[in-house]
Amino acid sequence: MKTIIETVYLQDMLTSGILGITYKPKEGTTLNSYLDIPPVTTTGVPKIGYYTVGISSKSMDSQIEGIEHSPLDITLFEQIPLKMKNIAEGGFSNAEIAVYGLIKEKVVNGITYLAAYAKRIDSVPTATSMKEVILKDDGLYDISPFKFKDGSLGKPVPKKPKDYVFLDTTPSVAVSASLQISFSLQDVVDIKNSIKVLYGEENINYILDKVTELGIVASNASDGYYQHTHYIKINRLLNALTLESNKVFDLDIGAMAPINI
Repeated sequence: MKTIIETVYLQDMLTSGILGITYKPKEGTTLNSYLDIPPVTTTGVPKIGYYTVGISSKSMDSQIEGIEHSPLDITLFEQIPLKMKNIAEGGFSNAEIAVYGLIKEKVVNGITYLAAYAKRIDSVPTATSMKEVILKDDGLYDISPFKFKDGSLGKPVPKKPKDYVFLDTTPSVAVSASLQISFSLQDVVDIKNSIKVLYGEENINYILDKVTELGIVASNASDGYYQHTHYIKINRLLNALTLESNKVFDLDIGAMAPINI
C-alpha cells in the first residue's frame, strides 16, 4: 500500500464543513503564501481538484529519501513546476491556464518564465465506499466491501475495549474514495523542461529520478487559495512510465478506523 499522509489542514476543512461554518485557512498555511502568489478570492468551499509533484528531499541526499512528511507540512520537500514557459515566447495559452494552477512569474538566469506548480485532476470522485481491511500473515492486505452485521446499526452491543489497538494488525474499516492521477508522456516532457530550466540540462535525469512524491491539493475557487490535503509517496516517475503508455496512480483517500469483529 502507498504511504498516504493526511494533513491537519484537511482536518481543518472537514471540521469546518460539518459545523457549517466558512472555512478560513490559517495564516501561512496555503501554497499561495509559500509560493508568494496572492489569491484572487478567499471565499468558497475548498474542494480537491489539483495535484503537485516534488523531489524526495530538499538536499537531494539519497540517504534520507525514506523520510515521511509531517501532517503539519504545508508543501512538498521540494516542489517542481509541472510546466514552465518563457514569457518572451508567449507564455501560457488560455487553454493551458484552464488546466494549471498556482502560476507565477519566476526569473532564472535573467529570463522570466511562467511556472505552474499545480495541475488540475482530470476526474474527481463523486462517491465514497466502505471497505474492510485486514493485514494477512504474508504482509499483504485483504480488502473487501464492508458488510454490516445484523443488529450492528440499531442495536449496538457493548464490547470491552482492547488495551492496545494497532491499525497494522487490527481489522479496520476504511471510508474512502478512489482518486486517479494520470501522467502522460507530455507531462514528463514538461517536468523535464522545468528541471532543465531550474537545475541545468546535465541534471535532468538525476532530478527526475527523485520525483517520488505527489501532493493532493484543495482549492476554494479558480485562482483562489490552495492547500495540500494529502502527501503520497510514489515510485520514481521516470521508472513508472514506458515509451508507449501513460501512468495512472490509483489512490484511496479517506479515513481508516480499527473495528472489533
